[in-house]
Amino acid sequence: MNLKNRIIQNFKILFTINDNFRKDLESSRQYLVKNKLTGTLKKHKSGYFSSDFSPEPEEELKKEVIEIKSKYGLSSAYSHVIDMYLKTGIIPDYFIGLSGLDPIVVNNPKNKKEKIVVLPLTPEVTISEIQQSWSWIKIIRDNHYKIITNKKTQKISPRKNIDRDIEIYNLKKRGLKSMQIKEEINNKYPDSPVSYQEISKIIKRLKDLAIEITGGK
Repeated sequence: MNLKNRIIQNFKILFTINDNFRKDLESSRQYLVKNKLTGTLKKHKSGYFSSDFSPEPEEELKKEVIEIKSKYGLSSAYSHVIDMYLKTGIIPDYFIGLSGLDPIVVNNPKNKKEKIVVLPLTPEVTISEIQQSWSWIKIIRDNHYKIITNKKTQKISPRKNIDRDIEIYNLKKRGLKSMQIKEEINNKYPDSPVSYQEISKIIKRLKDLAIEITGGK
């Protein structure tokens, strides 16, 4: 069971067992109905829902949702299902549009000029749910960082001989020939020797990795 379905299940349990929770929801909903801030929710044969929500002042609705969450110690993971119930009076069996673990783009607190993608790790989130939601998380991340996803990209993994390879690059940059580089490197790194034919491959690999890290910028 994924996170959003577990949240719906927990909501149903609370709604059934906790009389005060149910009464508070009904009171909030009556307020929305009175002020014509509600809509309708229809379930189709496919199992999906379509909505026809009337426009509502967002601050009013947020206030109701926040008050209910705060009173009953519920995390932000419950915001969407509470919101839907207040608008429609229906507890959905399933809802689309959110994975239940949705990445958000925020300002980096350590660098105001940078925006980063973060996950809202509420108390309900497990490592398994992060893994299950990874395809959706990756879409948001890649879209923000403009990572090309329409072709297979290399996974940048730690290189075993990175110090040696960087020194090879620097020696080449200084104008040394491949044979000279091989001799100097093999004397310094006897446990990871290279042939002169490998020099150009190592340099190209480093350049390709540098391009991949920045996305070509």
